[in-house]
Amino acid sequence: MSSTLIGSIGWGISAIITFVLSVILIRAFLKEKNDTLKYFFCFLTSRFFLFSFLTLAPLVYILTRNATFAGIFFSLSYVFMFVSFIFPPLLFLSFQWKKFKKYYFGLVLAVSFLGILVTVSNFSPILADLYDIKGIVSQPTPNILSQLYVLSKIISVLPLSIIFFIFAVKNTGKIRLRSLLMGLGLLWVITTIIIPSILPPLWGGIYCSVADILIFIGVMIKPQEG
Repeated sequence: MSSTLIGSIGWGISAIITFVLSVILIRAFLKEKNDTLKYFFCFLTSRFFLFSFLTLAPLVYILTRNATFAGIFFSLSYVFMFVSFIFPPLLFLSFQWKKFKKYYFGLVLAVSFLGILVTVSNFSPILADLYDIKGIVSQPTPNILSQLYVLSKIISVLPLSIIFFIFAVKNTGKIRLRSLLMGLGLLWVITTIIIPSILPPLWGGIYCSVADILIFIGVMIKPQEG
């Protein structure tokens, strides 16, 4: 995990966007009490904390020059990343294959928990020398953590994305649009495995927020109006 001061701006923009969307979804859930709102506001809220800690990690090191303290912020971003993966399977299982809940959700939960365990057990301060030379704030992590991240994201998000695309094909009007936007948003989440790392630092974080915006717009479309 690494970032720069410019990268913090991008992650900060994403954090602000996702915070606003989360608050709106929470307020909508308190009025309507449905599973789609519940699980998506939990998903987006977890991502808000993920983006926030990625925003703060470089700033913390620049201001304090404390490599351990900055490392804690990076590690917390990993923790909330894995926490976020818990919620899409719960929404998926409210639509399909409820009898497999203990197997599918159990698998996602186990992989996510393992990711958190690896994060905590392999905690390391950031590489201060790298910042002094290149302006990059980076925390070394074992390869298995990256593998668990990719696996967790795919098995957590892809099935729900497919379900929403199926809903889009089978329906018309606002139900189709709602399903299509949520499916695209979730698919966008999967693309963040690769895309942010090849974008300029400022745009990597902003790219991630597009997924949340697509999901939010889809969730807020009232299907009964279609």
